[in-house]
Amino acid sequence: MHITERSWVDVLHCQKKIATATKELMSVKPFSQLSVTTIMAEAHLRRQTFYDYFEDKYAVLAWIYNDDIQAIIKDNLDYEHWTVVLHHMLHYFQANQAFYQKALAIHDQNAPEQAISEHITQLIERVLTEFSHKENVKLSPAYRDFLQKILTASLVSELRQWIMSPTPRPLDLETKYLQTFLEDMTNGVVLRHQHDPRYLHQPFPHANPPTGFPNQ
Repeated sequence: MHITERSWVDVLHCQKKIATATKELMSVKPFSQLSVTTIMAEAHLRRQTFYDYFEDKYAVLAWIYNDDIQAIIKDNLDYEHWTVVLHHMLHYFQANQAFYQKALAIHDQNAPEQAISEHITQLIERVLTEFSHKENVKLSPAYRDFLQKILTASLVSELRQWIMSPTPRPLDLETKYLQTFLEDMTNGVVLRHQHDPRYLHQPFPHANPPTGFPNQ
């Protein structure tokens, strides 16, 4: 939408009304049964106004997540340690578990999961940057990209299972498990980089490492 005279405050106000209406409706009925008409009736706004702010109802789900999580991850990564951000993120999902259980159960177009993945990618990027600078470890761009993708996928998968579980692990335990997982990974890279004998490594089945393998 091209915004000219209308202030961003007014835009945000309407977006929040639509998002709040969507969340309230999802507490009493499946997302598949929601329509733009029912959402806007709940928000007490004209139906056509919806398309001034969102492409479809799936875009509302992504907006809800991005609006809620931005203050936790995007706005805090520059000055909060990643372990603190991780805990805040898990606390948010615990507090909104019922909503995300329904949102993540949508199979035809799951915008929230894509948005979650994008924010987890930012978190992993901070983890890799911090440990690289602290330990003076230089990762090749290809291997760093590999680590970021596989760690993001792992965390998104675990986060999804934790949210969807009827008996999820306690918040502090889940936070500790994920933090330890990431620290184990980075500490292993440090040991390998330093040729530490405590780093246990099986030899490659071929005489020479594969092309593109990270430098020792």
